[in-house]
Amino acid sequence: MELSENQDDKRYESARRNITEFADYRRNRRWPEKIVANLSAGDLDTFIYQNVVAARLVMELREQGEGLLVVRDFDKENAQARDAISSVNLPFHSELRLAPAPEGLFPLDWFDEGHGAPVMSDNPQWTDGRWMAAELLLMPQMLDFDAAIAKGFGDVGALFLLPKDVKERVQGKLIELGLNGHAWMAVVDLEQRELAEKAIAKIVETGGQAIVLGEAAGAASGDGIVVLPMDDDWFECRMASIAMARFMLGRDHYHTTLASAFATPCAMIEGKAYQRRIWRSSDIFVEGEASPTTVGEIVEEFLSTTKEDSLLSPLPVKFRRGELDCIPLIWPEAVPVVQMRPAGS
Repeated sequence: MELSENQDDKRYESARRNITEFADYRRNRRWPEKIVANLSAGDLDTFIYQNVVAARLVMELREQGEGLLVVRDFDKENAQARDAISSVNLPFHSELRLAPAPEGLFPLDWFDEGHGAPVMSDNPQWTDGRWMAAELLLMPQMLDFDAAIAKGFGDVGALFLLPKDVKERVQGKLIELGLNGHAWMAVVDLEQRELAEKAIAKIVETGGQAIVLGEAAGAASGDGIVVLPMDDDWFECRMASIAMARFMLGRDHYHTTLASAFATPCAMIEGKAYQRRIWRSSDIFVEGEASPTTVGEIVEEFLSTTKEDSLLSPLPVKFRRGELDCIPLIWPEAVPVVQMRPAGS
């Protein structure tokens, strides 16, 4: 499949070259002891995706116990959501925040350990951690591409992991809202009411519970159904629900991105091809207009291939060691695409 005209081919090609160089660095030299990842001050969607790519690039380093640091330069917009994302990108266990700055700007002189450096950081977190001695700096241009069209993402474990304290905190909120902590749950984030109603009904009648987001909230009522608000204060709860869910039916591409990052099976329905943002063989992309029948069949497919679990079960360890290849720009054949055709065609 060719890249959509909505994609910036040159940007992805530049990212591919940079990541290939990084892979060569790792293969030909010793493991870096310190890595600094500088994320851009873009929108929330960009922030999530750059975290995904950064986590994939260094996931093997996490098993080596190396010290890592994420540098982020963003303002107060979506601050709680960004904090939540930071908490699940576990390979980067330290975070340094800079004042808002132009896109991609980073004080490179901070890496100069000499006395003649024109700019020295007075930030104790930077100096005490000796991050000026970092061996590799990941700039936004290295992290700015779509995992859904890159080889090397769908064949690895979870890129994000839910910390125990976040899991327990969100479990408590969901139970307060009426969820049964001993039954499995699935997340529904669909715009068309009839599709949302079908998904919710199918989940509940098969013994599950539905966490409902966004436009689907209008279709939700009754036992076994919890509606989560879409404002920033509830982002952590939505994110953790996706991480703990048995599967997800979604349309919003940053929610589906989170599902793939947590290795939660996800069907993207009502989405556009250039926003598919899912990359695992357990994921499904519905191309074209879906019907309630299609939604019901997808739920049945997930029920037959995913493990029944509950909110109170131990935190699953989905992370496993993977290998980073040079990343050619191809649509992964692993992601099934369901093509919808008009009736009678």
